[in-house]
Amino acid sequence: MSLINTVIDRINEYLRIKGEKLKLDVIASVSKIMAYVISFIFVTLIVFFFLVFVSITIGAAINELMDSAYLGYLFMSVFYLVTLIIFFVLLKTKKIQNLIEKLLVRLNDDIE
Repeated sequence: MSLINTVIDRINEYLRIKGEKLKLDVIASVSKIMAYVISFIFVTLIVFFFLVFVSITIGAAINELMDSAYLGYLFMSVFYLVTLIIFFVLLKTKKIQNLIEKLLVRLNDDIE
C-alpha cells in the first residue's frame, strides 16, 4: 500500500507542477499580447495627435497662402474625406482585412 500511495502522491505532484507550468505559460503569453496591445495603443495615440497637429498646421499654412480664414481647413477636411472613402473601398474589397490578418499572423509568430 505504501508504494501505491507514493506513486499516487508523485503523480499528483507531477500534475500539480504541470498545471502550474501551464498557468505560467498562459500568463506569459497573455502578458506578451497585452504588451503589444498597450504599445500599439500608445503608438496609435501619438500618431493620432501628430496627424491632428500637422493637419492644423497645414490647414493654417494653406489659409495664409490663399488669404482665407477657412479654405485651408476645408482642403484638409476634403483630404481626410477622400482618405476615408478610399479606406471604405479597401474594406469592401477585403484588402484591409487580409493585411490585418497577415499582421496578426506575423505578430503571433513573433510572440512564439
